Parts: sequence; structure tokens; C-alpha cells
Amino acid sequence: MKTFLSISFIAAMMILQGCASGRSRTTRVAIDEEQVLDSNLKADDLRTTVNKMARSLAACRALNTADGSQPKISFTGVEDNTIRGVDAYNLQSNIRKTLLKNGSLNIVFLDRSAGVTKRILNENRMKENGTVTGSAGKFAGADFLLGGYLFEDRQVGTRNRTSYYRLSFRLTDTSSGAVVWEDDYELKRIE
Repeated sequence: MKTFLSISFIAAMMILQGCASGRSRTTRVAIDEEQVLDSNLKADDLRTTVNKMARSLAACRALNTADGSQPKISFTGVEDNTIRGVDAYNLQSNIRKTLLKNGSLNIVFLDRSAGVTKRILNENRMKENGTVTGSAGKFAGADFLLGGYLFEDRQVGTRNRTSYYRLSFRLTDTSSGAVVWEDDYELKRIE
């Protein structure tokens, strides 16, 4: 009986010690695994998604040209339909940076942001007028448009809150309108 009480006391102390530590731990899991997590999308989730996307795009035949030409890509934007919102500009910058670092792709990204486009047009006008030296050029046309869509479905239960995230991206050929690559990335977060 004394042994039973001693073992029970030690077990109870170990359980209380574990509960008293108060440290929460967050782990990212696949969509089908069940673990307790923070239900919000994190920077690591986006970084992992961008890396997976880069690997998937590197295998896209449309971007791997036999003649060695550099396909030109322009972003169409990222539509954010998450509850808390994601910094779409930062996401696009990370996508571009990761894809340009990938040594297997020989691609060029075109900057179509309003401020840059205005400056380029102004620079070309000054070249045409002779205000500055050089010859006016034309904007390079995009061969492909890259766009994305972020979606969150949040379900609140009596014990926890679950968020399902879907990050979807597609690459469209501008000459035909054909979607030449598309991929989804799904995450499940439980709090």
C-alpha cells in the first residue's frame, strides 16, 4: 500500500510539474494530422509554401525553354481572403526572390508597380526629348502572368478553433490564355 501511494504521489507530481511549466509549443503539421496549434497563418507557413511553390514551378515545362530564352513573368497580384490578412506585397517579393535564387530557372520578373512604371515612362520621354542620353526603349511584354489566391475557412467549436488555409497560385500564358501551371498548398491550424 505504501508503495502504491508513493508511486501515485510521484506520478501526480510529474503531471503537475508538466502543467506548471506554462510554456506553449507551436508545431506546424500536415492537413490530416491532429495536433494543438495556433490557428493563425505564420511567416514559417508562408516561407514553406513559397519554397514548395518554387520547386513545383521549376518543374514547369513552359518555363524551361529549349532555346535558352528567359521567359518574362509579371505578377497579377495575390487576392487575400483570410480573416487577419496577409501582406501580399511581401509574399510576392518572397516568391520572386526565391524563384530568382533557384538556379534551375532562367526567368525574368517584370516590375509593373505603378511607381516604377511611371518612372520608366518618364525616363523614356526624357530620352526621346534629348534631355538625357540614351535611346528610348519599349516595355518588355510578359510571357506569363503569375497570380495567387489565399483563402481561410475558420470553424469555431466548443473546445477549439480550427482554420483551414488554402494558398493557390497559377501561371497563365499571355499568348494563349492557357493555364500552364497551377498548384495549391493547404494547411490546417488548430488552437
